[in-house]
Amino acid sequence: MKTSVVAVSLLLASSIITPTALASDAKVLMDSSLINVVEFSDEFTEKVTSCQVNIGEYERGKARFSLFGSSPARIGIAGKVGAHSGSGFMLKVDSGEIYEFGAKYPGGDPIFPDAPNGIMEQLSNGKTVVIRVHPDNQFVDTATNKYSLKGSSKAISLFQKCLADI
Repeated sequence: MKTSVVAVSLLLASSIITPTALASDAKVLMDSSLINVVEFSDEFTEKVTSCQVNIGEYERGKARFSLFGSSPARIGIAGKVGAHSGSGFMLKVDSGEIYEFGAKYPGGDPIFPDAPNGIMEQLSNGKTVVIRVHPDNQFVDTATNKYSLKGSSKAISLFQKCLADI
């Protein structure tokens, strides 16, 4: 069962949903123009199975990322450009550390690595985030965007509470 929950979380992260595309088993906990938090539950038991926070614009050619998980012990991270998953991405909060994951060019398999230690605290306390995503489709351009983290403290808090309730 634990493996299937992780697989479902990965599947959800690969889609990086928006509130307008939610299934009946998803509940939007927060929705702003750049940040949303969603909890997913089992359609039969109605128990929460995973949680996700999305940062960035859901728009063609725009980079965005998600943190997702089915327990507080293991949080994943994923990047996208438009509708394309990231085969690699870079992330930097304010003038802090640059995190790099996967490929450094478009093309290749999508990746869903573990989120770096301390990233939720950085996002919660930060003012801006820069994300560069190299899409899994080699014919789609790499996208780099800078976003305000206004509201991220509330979003991260809701995400952590959602994970704690699993």
